[in-house]
Amino acid sequence: MPCLFVGGSEPGAIVDPDAKARPEPSPRRISRRIGIRQGELRFISRLAELREGVDVLSGRTSARLLHVVGMPSTGKTALLDRVLEELEPQIAHLFVSAKRLLAKPDPLRELSRIVAELMDDAGVRTARPGRLSAGDWWERLLDDLTEVPTAIVVDDGDLLVGDAPGASDLLDALVLLTQRRGDARLAVATTGELAGLTESLRAAEVRTIRLDALSWPEVWQWIRRNLPTLTRYPEQDLSRLYTDVRHLELWEQLADLAAQDGMFEPRDLPLLVRQLGVGAAKPAPPVSNGSDFFGAGSGAPEAEPAAAATVRHALRLAVAGPFTAGRREEIAVAVTQCAIRHDVPGRVVAGETGQGESALAELLPQEMAFAHGAPSERDVCRWMEDAALADADILVFDYGNAVPSDAQNAVIARLVGDGRLVIVSGDHSDEPAYPAWSAEAFAVGAVEDDGTLTHETPYFPDAGKPDVYAPRTITGTTCERLVDRPEMEGTTFAALYVAVAAMLVWATDRDLAAQDVRALLVETATPISTSGGDTAKQLDVDAALDSARREVVVGALGSDALELGQLLAEIPIRPELAVPLLDALVADGTRIRRVVRNGVEQYERAGAAVGPRNE
Repeated sequence: MPCLFVGGSEPGAIVDPDAKARPEPSPRRISRRIGIRQGELRFISRLAELREGVDVLSGRTSARLLHVVGMPSTGKTALLDRVLEELEPQIAHLFVSAKRLLAKPDPLRELSRIVAELMDDAGVRTARPGRLSAGDWWERLLDDLTEVPTAIVVDDGDLLVGDAPGASDLLDALVLLTQRRGDARLAVATTGELAGLTESLRAAEVRTIRLDALSWPEVWQWIRRNLPTLTRYPEQDLSRLYTDVRHLELWEQLADLAAQDGMFEPRDLPLLVRQLGVGAAKPAPPVSNGSDFFGAGSGAPEAEPAAAATVRHALRLAVAGPFTAGRREEIAVAVTQCAIRHDVPGRVVAGETGQGESALAELLPQEMAFAHGAPSERDVCRWMEDAALADADILVFDYGNAVPSDAQNAVIARLVGDGRLVIVSGDHSDEPAYPAWSAEAFAVGAVEDDGTLTHETPYFPDAGKPDVYAPRTITGTTCERLVDRPEMEGTTFAALYVAVAAMLVWATDRDLAAQDVRALLVETATPISTSGGDTAKQLDVDAALDSARREVVVGALGSDALELGQLLAEIPIRPELAVPLLDALVADGTRIRRVVRNGVEQYERAGAAVGPRNE
């Protein structure tokens, strides 16, 4: 290799080849993990969030608190565990479950004891408890934490706002930690916002990472990178297993079974999934290449249970009608496929609770009997009441009567007042149909393939009913499995379209209320002219999802500007969807602007005060 030597001496060896090599000893990691179940580190598919977490807990940013928010089983614990593994060895770290701390007689004293042990391992002489109260000892320890970079991570953070003995003391102690200047950083994992922990901090001192269930594209990307064996199957066939195969570990087991089988026939996939013992995984019928849905083209010891903050659960959907009875598994698979087509992460589960399974929705078991014709008024009311007791968020049923029922109207009004969305098919021909015509009910009409209203569902401008229209048939779409007779048509299927659209929008922005979802579906619907010269609204799910995602992006920007990576970590939207949305919002200029400060590109709200910048 050509070289250039510059100097007055003869060229020679830069390093003495006879010198004995003395390898530097690897620095010893100082860590404690208490009450935490660790998984395999390779089962991580959240690289942007991982980088953001490492930056915060390493002290590379001004943030003092890393707040990881996500529903159960979205990987909060696994992400934080991987973040700690990526930290430099000189950073001491503690990973502890609030559940484990609250199982002790004095939770704050237990936390102080563990932190003192951690500091002792780091060679820092810490204050001894003596006769100090737990609170006073903790304050003394905070002074010791300034001598070594430290990351303290608390899992099950929702319990900190419960009424368990010592919970409030723990929360106050963590708040005090975030108020101290130094190299100590705090991370807390919760299922919802923890205002008591963040309200005393400036926006720049808090970094929030919001985790949603892994979407199918994220799972597929991980499979392509780690399990090449499974890429011998068509992606579409594998995506149908997404409802039952809910964890990356299970996909690895499936790959092992497929390699042992050696045939790689798509029709054998359900049999392999059953060997995993995770679900029925029924094979799906072929999907048409024509128009698709919405018209789119082709362990620690357990502590005693304690009341805690409200845990955000998966959406709960109750469906009743003559064509959907007894088809909960098929409905779950079909709706999950619809979510995949519209880039909404998560799966719909049936026959089990949505907790702990990365679900975006749970299909409730409540069904209304249509075996002997139309149900009675009492049966309809009982079904709605049962769905409400099961905490349903969305109720959709195919039932109509020409005579209004005060009892039904009263139940619907109460359910809507409690924050639920009640969707009813509005098949009425030339006269109103009830309960769809109730003011609180979200009435759905049907449109022909050419976009005109069906003769069964004319528009009544005085009542503004139906509230929205949707396609009359699901033949040839991924949602054929929603019903037992997909060749049928009418408001039954239109109402199912709207219910699934509402679920997707609500799952995209869980901060919305039921009436916000209803209003968004109507506001983003496409105007259609009626034969009487009036204007009705036809569902446009893509527009509704786009609007919901824009609100999520704008809402993530508070009073502080964020870099792109920070913003992507804070919103539960995949980068390939979020970046074009950001570009469109910046181009619009009314809500978000892009600035460059100190050579770093950032995003902020358009109404934010302009600071020093270099654009």
